[in-house]
This record gives sequence, structure tokens and C-alpha cells, in this order.
Amino acid sequence: MRKVYLLSLLFIVTGFAIAQQPLINKIPKDLFRNFSIGLAFGAGPENGLSIIPPKLSLYYYEPEKTIEKYAAVEFSTFLLSLISADVLVGVRKNIFSFDTSLSYFITPSHYDDWEGQYYKTSSHFALNPKIGLKLGWFWFKGGPSFIFMAKNPNGFATINQIGNLYYNFEIALHIPFKIPYYKKIALYNITNSL
Repeated sequence: MRKVYLLSLLFIVTGFAIAQQPLINKIPKDLFRNFSIGLAFGAGPENGLSIIPPKLSLYYYEPEKTIEKYAAVEFSTFLLSLISADVLVGVRKNIFSFDTSLSYFITPSHYDDWEGQYYKTSSHFALNPKIGLKLGWFWFKGGPSFIFMAKNPNGFATINQIGNLYYNFEIALHIPFKIPYYKKIALYNITNSL
């Protein structure tokens, strides 16, 4: 049932984004606020495993002449056993991006039938700088992760460890949409009607 809801949401957002294009192309771009909804598959200390379901994110973009600035909130869970949330800021020029997120990751206490072992609640904060490549709606990102304030770290906290460093890797689909900036639109209408 969850898959049906997720596919329905994806279908509605895609249809909304496509339906907006003819209207948006006739009006100056600075009269809209730019957003995207993202679905990401990734692994690393930032989110543990964001596979089932993928990580959900909401991005806000502030376009400039040469560099685009953006901010986001993200949420991930893996089979309700790994939960993470983060806030992110970054910049993008052409197809290249650089961003940094501050994430909180928690694995609630649980008994593992497979290993026959009880695990205490595990949690940590992480700072996650990433470089990326954005090609259309697809965004590929990767970078190191710096874990701090770790409590009872377990195997999920050490995913993608190379030597003493931890890494995050992510492949995301970002569906853009726009929301009218009503104050600017009213001003635009007043100045163009004179």
C-alpha cells in the first residue's frame, strides 16, 4: 500500500511540474520560488541506508546570475529501524554542486533475531560535505562524513568506512516545481499595466 501512495505522489508532482511549464515560460522567472522534491538512494553515516523507502527531501533554490544557492530538509528511514533527518545548504554552478548537511541519525533499541543479540539505542550527529554532479533531474553526490556526539555506535554508523574516514554516496531524482511569488507578481502587474 505504501508503494501505491509513493507512486501516486510521484505521478501528481510530475504532472504538476509538466503542467506548469507553458505558463512559466511566458512570465519572468524571478516571479516564482523554485523548489524540488527529491527521492534518493544512498549509504553512509548521514542516513545509514536510504533504500527502502528512499530518502525524501525538499529543496529551495535561490538563483543568482552565475551561482545558484539552495537549502533543504531531508528525512530517511530504512525499514523503520534506521531513522535520520538533516538540514543542508549548498551552491551550484552549471552541473557542479557543493553542499554540506548536518544530520542526526538514530537506530532505536531492538533485538536482532538473526544474530540473537539485543542492541541499545545508537545515535550520532554528522557533518557531511559533498560534491555533486547534477544532470537534469538526476543528482549524484559523494563526500566524507565527520561523526561527532556518537552514543553506542554500531555497524550502521561505520557504513562506507575507508581507513579512518567515513563516506556518503547518494543517487537522487529531483522533480522541480515552482510556487508563485505573489508580492512580486502584483508589482509586475502594476508596472506593466501603466
